[in-house]
Amino acid sequence: MGAFFLTGTRHGPERPGGPPGRRRRPPAAPPGRQAVLGLNAVREALENRPGDLERLFIQEGRRASPRLAEVLALAQAQGLAPLERPASFFQRFAPGATQGVAAFLRERKPLSLEEALAKAPAGPTLLLALDHVTDAGNFGALIRSAAAFGLGAVIFPKDRQAPLSPQVLKAASGGAEKAPLVQVVNLASALDALRAKGYWLIGADGAGRETLPDFQFPRESVLALGSEGRGLSPLIAGKMDFTVRIPLLGGMESLNVSVAGAVFMYAFRAFFPAP
Repeated sequence: MGAFFLTGTRHGPERPGGPPGRRRRPPAAPPGRQAVLGLNAVREALENRPGDLERLFIQEGRRASPRLAEVLALAQAQGLAPLERPASFFQRFAPGATQGVAAFLRERKPLSLEEALAKAPAGPTLLLALDHVTDAGNFGALIRSAAAFGLGAVIFPKDRQAPLSPQVLKAASGGAEKAPLVQVVNLASALDALRAKGYWLIGADGAGRETLPDFQFPRESVLALGSEGRGLSPLIAGKMDFTVRIPLLGGMESLNVSVAGAVFMYAFRAFFPAP
C-alpha cells in the first residue's frame, strides 16, 4: 500500500571528549515525575493541572518575555518558586528545544479505552489510532493537532511506539494536557472493540480507494495512521472499513505522518463543525 509518510534518521550532536551521536543524559526527574519542556507545555500544565507541577526551572539570564511572565505568574499563584539553572542543564534535555524553561510534573497514566469513550463528547466523534509512530516529533505534533481539533482520544500501542517522553510533550505544545491519551497493549484488538461499539475504521493511505475531499465521514470514526515510511501494517490495514488518500499536486508522493493526520482531522471537523 502507498503511504503519505516520509522517514528520516536523527543523530545526537557530537560533544568534545565523547563519541559522535552521544550526549550526557538529561537530568533525572524524581520517581513518579516527568520532565515537561518549553513555554507552551509548561504553561498548559500549570493551567490544566494546578498542583501537579512540582519544580520549575528557568535558564539563568533568560530574556524576559510576555509568555515567560505568564508562566511565572501562574507558578507564583500556585506557590511555586522558579529555580535558575545554567544553559547546560537545559541542553541535556533536548539541545535547542527547551526555550530555557522546564519543569517536573507528576506523571499521569494514560486512560483506558473504556475511560476515554466514557468521557468522549456527545455528537460526531473522531478517534485517532496510531500504528506504531516511532518519531517523538511526529507523535507530539499529532497529539497537538488532536487537541486543536477536539478529538475524542489518541490511541497508541505500548510497544514499538514513541513513549510519552519530554520530547513528545514538548512537540505537543500543551496538547497532552487536553487530548485524552489511551495506551493499549494490542492495537488490533482495540480497533475490533471500537468497531463493536459502532465506530467506523478509516485508514489514511496514499493508495486509498477514496479521496479525502469527497469522503463522507461517519459520525463515529476512527482514523488510523501508520508508521513513518511504512504506513499502516497489513494487520491494521486489513481491518479498515475505508481507505482514504489525500490528493497531492506538484509531483509529491507523500506527506509527513503528522501533516497528513492534521489534514484528516481538519477535514473531519469541517464535515462536522464543532458546536
